[in-house]
Amino acid sequence: MTKCNFCHQSFKSSQGISAHLAQDLICQKRLRTWQRKVTDRLAEDSRRRHESDSDESQHSDDGYHHLRSPQDESYFDISYDPSPLPARIHPVAAATATRTSPATPLVATTSHHPLVVDQPDDEDAKEVIDTHPTAAAELKKRRRVPFSSDYEDVVTKDHPHGPFPTKADWDIAEWSTLESVSDAAVTRLLALKSVHSDDLNAKSMRDIHSYIDKLPNTAQFQHKELIIEGQDAPFDCFYRNAVDLVRDLLADPTFDEQLLFRPVHRYTSKSKKSRKYSEWNTGDWAWEIQAHLPHGATTIPIILATDKTELTSFTGNKTCYPVYMTIGNIPKHLRRQPSMRAWRLLAYLPTGKVDGTVFSTSIARKLRTQLFHKCMSLVCQPLFEPAKKGEVFIDSRGIARTCHTILAAYAADYPEQCLITCVRYGQACPVCDTLLADFDKDEPGEPRSQGDTIATINFARQQSAQERDATLKAAGLTNVPEPFWKKWPHANIHATMASDVLHQLVQGMGKHLVSWLIELANDEDELDARFQRIPYATGLRRFRDGISTLSNVSGTEHKAIYAQLLGCIHGIVPDDAVRAACSLLDFIYVAQYECHSDDTLSSLSTRCRISTSTREFSKSTTFAVVSPDMDISSVFSSTLAHNISDFNLPKLHACQHYVQCIRRLGTVDNYNTECTERLHIDLAKHAYAATNKRDYEVQMCRWLQRREAVTRFRTFLDWQANELVRPPKHATPPAHPILLKRKPHRLHYKLEDLKRELGEVNFVEPLEEFLRRWHRSPTWRGYTTMLPPLVTSALARMSYLSLWHHIKFVTPNTETLASKNSKSTAYASPARGQYDPVLVRLLGEDVAGSGGINDLRVGRLRAIFKIPEIFSDDLFGDEQPEHLALVELYLPLGRREQEINGMYIVQKPLHPIAVVVEVHNLRRAAHLFPKFGTQKVDRKLTALTVLDEYKAFYLNNRIDKDAYRNIYWDVGQDEDEDEPSRAAPE
Repeated sequence: MTKCNFCHQSFKSSQGISAHLAQDLICQKRLRTWQRKVTDRLAEDSRRRHESDSDESQHSDDGYHHLRSPQDESYFDISYDPSPLPARIHPVAAATATRTSPATPLVATTSHHPLVVDQPDDEDAKEVIDTHPTAAAELKKRRRVPFSSDYEDVVTKDHPHGPFPTKADWDIAEWSTLESVSDAAVTRLLALKSVHSDDLNAKSMRDIHSYIDKLPNTAQFQHKELIIEGQDAPFDCFYRNAVDLVRDLLADPTFDEQLLFRPVHRYTSKSKKSRKYSEWNTGDWAWEIQAHLPHGATTIPIILATDKTELTSFTGNKTCYPVYMTIGNIPKHLRRQPSMRAWRLLAYLPTGKVDGTVFSTSIARKLRTQLFHKCMSLVCQPLFEPAKKGEVFIDSRGIARTCHTILAAYAADYPEQCLITCVRYGQACPVCDTLLADFDKDEPGEPRSQGDTIATINFARQQSAQERDATLKAAGLTNVPEPFWKKWPHANIHATMASDVLHQLVQGMGKHLVSWLIELANDEDELDARFQRIPYATGLRRFRDGISTLSNVSGTEHKAIYAQLLGCIHGIVPDDAVRAACSLLDFIYVAQYECHSDDTLSSLSTRCRISTSTREFSKSTTFAVVSPDMDISSVFSSTLAHNISDFNLPKLHACQHYVQCIRRLGTVDNYNTECTERLHIDLAKHAYAATNKRDYEVQMCRWLQRREAVTRFRTFLDWQANELVRPPKHATPPAHPILLKRKPHRLHYKLEDLKRELGEVNFVEPLEEFLRRWHRSPTWRGYTTMLPPLVTSALARMSYLSLWHHIKFVTPNTETLASKNSKSTAYASPARGQYDPVLVRLLGEDVAGSGGINDLRVGRLRAIFKIPEIFSDDLFGDEQPEHLALVELYLPLGRREQEINGMYIVQKPLHPIAVVVEVHNLRRAAHLFPKFGTQKVDRKLTALTVLDEYKAFYLNNRIDKDAYRNIYWDVGQDEDEDEPSRAAPE
């Protein structure tokens, strides 16, 4: 017996099928459609095989379906206006109405707190850029490219691999050096006859080291012993020539055509009412310093960072004190990547202790401070002369400029800032003249001046000991006779103290906030139980044991706590404390924007303003009545003033300098210490691990120097062969915003099993409703007509589906052109019992606007499926959807955020409401907090079952930066709304 694949009628022979196809017009049409699909598919496969493999959108070996929405080319077009698509006509029931293409997805063109969108500088963009007219003039005579001159005596026609006899020697040297393989392991490997080739001359690691040591290296380590009065043993300082490092950074072909030399003013519109700040050259300092330099001079903004770190984890007292240096001309998105080598190790400062038995504690502290400044003077001295007179530096293209190496920013935590600026630790601010007693004032003090600081120290040194101490204490300074920055031209050390998000906010005020809320909750078990039952989300760290017992919490862990904190504390701490936490977290999130405008800075300033009128304490309760207009200082003083006598905290006062710092030096990601913390791994800890732990400083320098020589030689060989892969100037927009596995997780999943898994959620009725919308079935007096018989028959015969268990979303981050795309994953997995919430736009509703969640619904993803091809022709006709999703909808969102924690309330309907939508109508994964309230959470619930039991939730807008920018109600789209829009400035 033989069956027809279209109508499933049985025939005795193939001749019977042929006769059937000749007579049955419907099966004839299905056959032609199937043949056309096969032909088109073969042609498409052939075309893809012959196209370039470098086209990322055509790679087919990543195991994913790359789904594009019908208007996918305009996915990232901010001003896109979707136009109607041709009608999809079924062969039996024709529909004349057109279907509108889905709306553009949720992109960061507007903000939760008005975010700046860094748009391309094309002729249609509204952004206006004013460039400094005389800065960074190029000298007429071109010079030899530095790489060419450095290796001209090493790499020749007879020796194409330089000091390495053969390519095999170079390959093994590169591998053994960059992979951090031990010397003994490499020697044993080279001794194996089975891996030794005739082309390999190296017999041991010693031979490889001898080859590497012959490579040119721009900056050799130097060693100097420093003597401190009263100490017998000298202190060792290992350092390199800073000017040589600057030359190497400018000449690195990796950064070709990406260096920023000229100051610019960027405006959000032609009216020039609002400026934008991102890179260093968009700030005020770039323009101010250019006015003090000769005509055509080029500023090389030096960025330094120092931070002592432990080299051993559990035993020993081995420490390291590295000094890192980079230049602001390199774009910040490259400086944040350790693999780009934009930060260079400048020095290892002494870590030996001053003998406290010989001196008093105060004198020992003074000697340590003087030792630091003496070492830093030695390290930074080569930069002083170019800063004053200028020096000709050459970039990777042979263009010469007269450059001035001027100290622009110093990335350090508060103790390090006090050491650098000669300010008394814990008693004064390194940036302004505010002292400890005035840290809670409404406004920051007058900015400190480097000249005033030096003059005060010099004046105090001429007085008696008692008068000197009084003078310095009144100014908040320490007695350092020769600060290292004293003779650095054009430097103002106090203005270079950059705001530090990691230590001041994430691990500073945020850390205090968490500890105070735990104390205020007075029920650690309940708070831990709530954290343990927070639903899963991609990239969100879960705290299986809660947070009350955590110790040595890292910055990453703190960020994960902040993403979940507001949903867990509501109901177990006073509402005023929740508002307080919301206010501080808003400040932390807004401060980390990669691009700011005057509007966002005004918003940031408002959140930081100290308002003494809100500090009215309630004597009858353990917390104060806090004004809804929350600010940081009043937040803490009002919620926990019963335990803390005052809130004169240096980190709290430092929040007032963020706006000033961003206007002056660009956004905080230019100089965040989080980047330098990562450098400790590569340039300190790994270097120490490669030593024998004796006289390790010398070995660390040698290890690092060899590693840099190999990396630089690899860059030269690639550059010489024109094969150097340079980082892109801008982030590549995702070619496919939605990703599904190429093969379904369940190829033939029985429909009955799916219905059983869904429980109360209906599957057939939503699918029928989708088919009615697909075919534009007419309505009559509110009633829909029945589906065509062919569709009804196919629906009745369909007994299985192809099922996917998860879907990935890639959302463009439009803060800056180099911002990384945001990624999220939503699961609909019966095996795991996990059904994640998503944001979805329903067909038939209004087109989604340029931002916000006005036209989006929150739903729970119940199934991701595809109709088998054998039924799809009957169900959909010629044009068919690729993948479909079953979504259980929650009630529509309200227009207002919840007043207490700034989140939207999401509620379940009385009876489940399910819809079937095309997958490209899903926008991103969402995250919901159960509305725990004041009741204790049921300990039987888990993170997988909590969404089933609760009826009301909060939509988490802090799950990631993309959610924080986009989950808000855009009042600008509502004509009858009186409030101003929070949309980003155009």
